[in-house]
Amino acid sequence: MPKAVVAAQSRRRREAGEGEDVRALAEEIGSSLVRAVREAAADDFGRARKGRGPALISWYAFSLEYLEARWVQVAAKTRSETNDALCSITEAMLRRTRGRPDDELLRRALRNWAFVVPRPDVRKAPTEVRFALDWVARASRPLDDLLDPAVMRGVLQALRLKRGGTVAAAETQRRKRMTFVNAVRYAIELGQLRADPLANISWRSTETVQQVDPRVVVNPQQARNLLCAVSYVGGYGRARGRRLVGLFAGMYYGGLRPAEAVAVTLPDCELPTEG
Repeated sequence: MPKAVVAAQSRRRREAGEGEDVRALAEEIGSSLVRAVREAAADDFGRARKGRGPALISWYAFSLEYLEARWVQVAAKTRSETNDALCSITEAMLRRTRGRPDDELLRRALRNWAFVVPRPDVRKAPTEVRFALDWVARASRPLDDLLDPAVMRGVLQALRLKRGGTVAAAETQRRKRMTFVNAVRYAIELGQLRADPLANISWRSTETVQQVDPRVVVNPQQARNLLCAVSYVGGYGRARGRRLVGLFAGMYYGGLRPAEAVAVTLPDCELPTEG
């Protein structure tokens, strides 16, 4: 066979081999690109799903959702307590940004327009209320900020106080905290909080000292008139009036509770010989 023919055939085989190699390499690279694109898409989808809760939702937006879910399950009195608690928590979850409304307007907008179901049409609200709620929506911290112990402490402290800044009654504190606990559990169930922010926080309600207001305590003249008046209750034979005199006299002069005054017997008393 002539050398020219052999060389031509060899060249064609080499070019064919190189073409197959190039094709194989291109297919391999294409497959790698497809796998990379699919993995990237899966990662993005996973991050988006994780971010749907804490990364994208604010406390204010979440609290509106929670209230709608909770509203039909509770009685009217509990609804009012839930409204009050969510107002306090929301105020504690606001960032310090420019344009904050005054406290009275802020509380009125939240209590009367935001945290009620069915929610009124905000477009019909007064202008200052619309501005206040728009500011709250912008200034509200992300729900995930509850995992910051400093933020959590601020919220719990807000639950201890009344609107005037004084310490609320222990029962009021417990009711507000229970609303907060239920909201946190709801967020965890929905996957909007990745952990329980209350798990490592120690909290106890602050006991308040109940002081008697002197303005509501009867004076000696009023006490004598009261004892005289109750002595006329009922008929003389049944002695109901005389028993009431002993009851209220023991409470006033002896400082007894009603149950203690009822249980008093003659051997319990040290009566003077005169007077």
